[in-house]
Amino acid sequence: MRKLIYLLLFIFQFSYASGNVDLVQYTQKHIDVVESGKDAIFSFYKSNGLEEKRAILLCLDKYLDPYYKLELSDSDKIFKWLESELSKSSNLRLKEDIFQLLQSYSDLGYDDCEMSDNGNISCNEHNKAKQ
Repeated sequence: MRKLIYLLLFIFQFSYASGNVDLVQYTQKHIDVVESGKDAIFSFYKSNGLEEKRAILLCLDKYLDPYYKLELSDSDKIFKWLESELSKSSNLRLKEDIFQLLQSYSDLGYDDCEMSDNGNISCNEHNKAKQ
């Protein structure tokens, strides 16, 4: 278990928004926030900068992914909040991270959508354009 937690601390994801590779990692602090529930997640996200926002989103990825079988209460409210943050965000990296969560795990109709290099989202005919 200790090795697993250590490994999770170094999980990273790539962002191709600007042609750069970004290292995003989360720590026990982020795990504690996510495990505290939606209000803690929303508050943490609102009160922190870009790196911390991306770290909490990466941590959320693990809790939303059914593979890990982790319980996350109020996931429907979290997805609605993510959708709201997606429409408000002007940062392309944040939009990519949020879009990936919505597309991969939500039932909000993003599975047939794509995000362009400028952050606009288009969906196929039976889904309306999201942005």
